[in-house]
Amino acid sequence: MNKRIVLLVSIIVFGGLMCGCAQKTAEVEQKSIERRAPLTQMSIEEQKKEAFGIFTKILLLSDSPERDKNLPEIKSLYREIIEKYPDIGLAQESYLRLVMEARKENTAAGDAEAERLYQEFLQKYPDSRMQPIIESELKKK
Repeated sequence: MNKRIVLLVSIIVFGGLMCGCAQKTAEVEQKSIERRAPLTQMSIEEQKKEAFGIFTKILLLSDSPERDKNLPEIKSLYREIIEKYPDIGLAQESYLRLVMEARKENTAAGDAEAERLYQEFLQKYPDSRMQPIIESELKKK
C-alpha cells in the first residue's frame, strides 16, 4: 500500500514538473508556509543571515556620533534578534548587550532591567556558556 502511494505521488510530482506547473505550485505552497510558520521554523542559516543584517544596522547606529539618540532603536533591534532568531548565538549575545546597556544607566531601574533580562535569558538558555559573562556584567559596580 505504501509503495503505491509513493509511486502515485512520484508520478504526480514528475508530471507536474513536465508541464511546468510544479514550480508555480511550489511557490504558492512556500508562500503559504511562510505566512503560517513562526520565524523559529527558519533554518539556522536563514536565522543567521537575517539576524546579521539587523546586527549590521546596530553597528552602524552604534558607530554614529548620535549613538545616545539612537539607543532606543539599538535596544529595539537587539530585542528583535532575541525574539525572531532565538536559535542562534547572536540572540544570546543580544541579551548580554542589553544587560550591559541597562547597567550603564547606573540607576536602580537600570539594575532591575538588567536582572530581569538575565532571568529571561536563564529561562531560554539555562546551559549557555554566556551565563558567566552576563553574571560578571551584573556584578560590576
